[in-house]
Amino acid sequence: MVHLSLVITSFTHRAVSSNEPDALCLFRPPQGHDRGSKGSQNHRDYVHAILLEEAFKKCSKGKPFFGGDTISFLDVTLGCYLAWFKTVEKLCEHKFLDETKFPELVEWAERFLSADCAKEVTPEVQKIEEYITVIKGRWAAAASSS
Repeated sequence: MVHLSLVITSFTHRAVSSNEPDALCLFRPPQGHDRGSKGSQNHRDYVHAILLEEAFKKCSKGKPFFGGDTISFLDVTLGCYLAWFKTVEKLCEHKFLDETKFPELVEWAERFLSADCAKEVTPEVQKIEEYITVIKGRWAAAASSS
């Protein structure tokens, strides 16, 4: 379980800690590549997604969530990023959770976001887009003033 938490943390760290607008599209593979060159950050992100898919299979043991039949700590840990992932997908025109590559994660994400407890607290993609627009404006202003 600790290993999975580290994968999730590593996988999402760049998106939430970068001060550069390009971080908004960090999951987009380089042009002409599906998963990046070996050793590149895109390749490492792709590998992390594979690890998440494998971890889900192992932890869930065929059940709907990481913890089994009900939403657990690990579901919430990854699930809180799903709206952000969907926003990045929309802005970057790249499917982050591709159902052909990560079918079990995609199904899990749909189940998680359909749960009443997740519906109540998950921000709308449009609201996140508005927030990102504000942040990008601030980055541009900061860059032009320095």
